[in-house]
Amino acid sequence: SFHVVLYGNSSDFTKDYHSVLLYKNKPIQPFNEQNDAHAKPATLGSRIHTSYRAMCRYDFPNYYVESDAEVILVVVSPSNKELRFAFKLGEMR
Repeated sequence: SFHVVLYGNSSDFTKDYHSVLLYKNKPIQPFNEQNDAHAKPATLGSRIHTSYRAMCRYDFPNYYVESDAEVILVVVSPSNKELRFAFKLGEMR
């Protein structure tokens, strides 16, 4: 499982986001995607709420990935904008 915090312009900005895990340049599809449909306003040090903070969870089958591998979580918006998060699994255990 991967949990990521994303920031956007509306409370439901992640509702149509999708994810994929890249392992050895091959995509692994999630078996579960939980996008926060009711993101909370994020102040980010300001009194005016200019963005929203969403907690998203993506679950992938782990039998494809070695426990010390490097993987990239790619989160894709409806406009095809990609957010990439690199993880070195061997350093996380």
